[in-house]
Amino acid sequence: MTGLMPFHTLESDVHIITAIATGRKLKRKDYYPDSEDQDGKTDKLWFTFASCWETIPENRPNMDAIHKDLDQYLSEGFRTTISGT
Repeated sequence: MTGLMPFHTLESDVHIITAIATGRKLKRKDYYPDSEDQDGKTDKLWFTFASCWETIPENRPNMDAIHKDLDQYLSEGFRTTISGT
C-alpha cells in the first residue's frame, strides 16, 4: 500500500463527501501501484476493502466477516508495507 489517505487528490472535505455521495470509488492502482501479486493475497485484501464500499448497505460485510478475512490474511503470512515507514 502507498500510505496515502483515501481520496488524497481531492482538495477539501466537501470534495471528498461529494465524490462519495455520487458513487465515486477508490481506484486500486492509486493505492497498490505495484499490485502484481503472484499469490493473489493483495487481490483478497483489496476485495475486502472494496466490499465495504458497496452502495447498498446490505451487500457490505459485517464486522465478523471482515475480522475473519483479516485473520486469514495474517495466518497466511500476509504483511503489507506502507511506503515511507
